[in-house]
Amino acid sequence: MMRRQQGMTLTELLVAMVLGLLISLAVINLYTPLKATVAESKRLEMANESLRFVTLHLGRSIRHADSVTGLTPTSLDLNIKVGADQQTQSCLDNTKTADFVESWRFEAHKLYCNDGSGEQLLLTDISALTFAQNGALVSISLSPQGAPTNQATTRIDIAMRKPLWQAAAANP
Repeated sequence: MMRRQQGMTLTELLVAMVLGLLISLAVINLYTPLKATVAESKRLEMANESLRFVTLHLGRSIRHADSVTGLTPTSLDLNIKVGADQQTQSCLDNTKTADFVESWRFEAHKLYCNDGSGEQLLLTDISALTFAQNGALVSISLSPQGAPTNQATTRIDIAMRKPLWQAAAANP
């Protein structure tokens, strides 16, 4: 008595392979847009991080500044006076107990700062950055790389507090 061998026929195997291929193609087609979405999300996150960094660090420096001692479209020098028995943080997070000048400079997609202890790179991936001043108001126009085209340039206006307080005290 011969036993009949059990298993799949060639036709069944080919059908199973075609179905497996179709399922694999469907998964790949679902993964490709997801990968593009993740890449776009990372690009937007980097642009947002550049805006946050500039607003936080440059904003702190400008608010503490007594005056602007040098200004070009790509550089900003801030005179910061530190009162007796007081201290402040510089752009490089150094604790300063005496008056100092902070120099900010933008060049070739990079933002640098020098607090008197040497220039250091603080931020990269910036398409454009310019400085301007109107009285006690310092304006920063920033174009981070990866920003959406409808929000390519962001303008940040930051007021120097000390000159405003001095003007308010002089004109009660």
